[in-house]
Amino acid sequence: MKRGDVAKSLTRGTFFLGIEKSIAITSTIVYTLLLARWLGPTKYGMFTLAFSVVSLVTAFTGNFEMYLERFGAEYQVHGRLRTLTRAYLTALGLKLAFGVIATAVLLVITPRLATFYKIPELEVLLPLLAVFVATDGLATTGRAVLFSLQRFEWVSGLSLIFNLGKTLLVAWLWWSHEGLQALALGFSMLTALQAVATLAASLWVLRKARAASSENDPTEPNLVQSIFRYCLPLYGARLSFLSGQNLGKLVLGTVLDATQLGYFSFAFQTVERFVELVHTIPAAMLPAFTQIVAKDEKEKLRYVVDQAFRLVQLLACMLSFVLFVYAHEIVRIVGSPLFEPAIPLLRVIALVPIARTAQQPLTMLFQAAAPRLRLHARPREAALRGRRVLRAAQDFRRHGRVRGESRRRRGLVHRRAHPRLDDRARGHVRAPRRRRAQHPAARAEPAAHALRRA
Repeated sequence: MKRGDVAKSLTRGTFFLGIEKSIAITSTIVYTLLLARWLGPTKYGMFTLAFSVVSLVTAFTGNFEMYLERFGAEYQVHGRLRTLTRAYLTALGLKLAFGVIATAVLLVITPRLATFYKIPELEVLLPLLAVFVATDGLATTGRAVLFSLQRFEWVSGLSLIFNLGKTLLVAWLWWSHEGLQALALGFSMLTALQAVATLAASLWVLRKARAASSENDPTEPNLVQSIFRYCLPLYGARLSFLSGQNLGKLVLGTVLDATQLGYFSFAFQTVERFVELVHTIPAAMLPAFTQIVAKDEKEKLRYVVDQAFRLVQLLACMLSFVLFVYAHEIVRIVGSPLFEPAIPLLRVIALVPIARTAQQPLTMLFQAAAPRLRLHARPREAALRGRRVLRAAQDFRRHGRVRGESRRRRGLVHRRAHPRLDDRARGHVRAPRRRRAQHPAARAEPAAHALRRA
């Protein structure tokens, strides 16, 4: 891939994904504006808590779509589109299976969560929002295939329809004076429609790409094992990221009431919307990185990463500065005067993009350049590595004992050479006191007393 092709691919992806994120942010701002004025801080906090529970449970459906994002472009370069289709269907099946299990667990723990947080509305909201967990596999895997094949127009188009539909739904429910139950039901229906549309679009694009390809496609053995080997080491990072976002709100829900939780959620989500816009640039780099790595063009890869790193750092600093300075205006426009207590929270959270967004090009580079990571599942290899670790620990412990013994012997020799210092250190000999210099009046006072007695 030439440098011009990389720039063209990156510009095209950034253009479509930038349009998607810009429209998503605009529609989300309008959606938050309507939702904040409709629900108020208390109900906004209740809905945020319910959505955080659903998002945390969704994280346990796995991250198998990352395999498609990483190797989809590589399969396309080598003409192995049938293998990509098999990988897509395998990842989809795994996501749906884990989604069904996670949905069942969510329905079982719903009454206990409502009792624990003392919010009865959770018993109604969580079963309705469970559709997000069940259909997550359809949306994420389909989007990963479209993204890896660089069909950014499909990705942005489907996201555009969902965001506009979400905004129109909230406006209609506010106009109709509906409640939280209608909001959760409407969101679930929109999510299901988006998942089905993404599935249909990805299958159609794959079918069209296979028809245009004429190369032989050898079957890849142990495809399921390859998916697990690549996704499991990355799953910890994804789980910690999603847990950090949603688990924090669940913990805060135990110490804050619904109104205070609404203030925090409003400030946090406002910053997140703008951070997603900056993430557009590094996200669009993954297919180009993958193709460069597949062709082993290290010099071009180094050039692209260097330029992207500078650009993303600049945008992150500018974003934090704007959010910090104009926090008061953003809260009054996006939210309402009811959310003015969230202004200090917004200014504190506005500093997060500087540290969180700057390393995103390196994250995309790691996903593209990392080989198919292997878990050491073979018993013999795992046993050998365990023995090496134990042997290193024993050597370290033995080295510490030797150093301690040598220090003890040096101290013993020193004490034998200086016995009085040794006795004084143990407290057997009392060190002589230094005489304090007395004032002349203090020394003359006993003498005057003796003369009076005489």
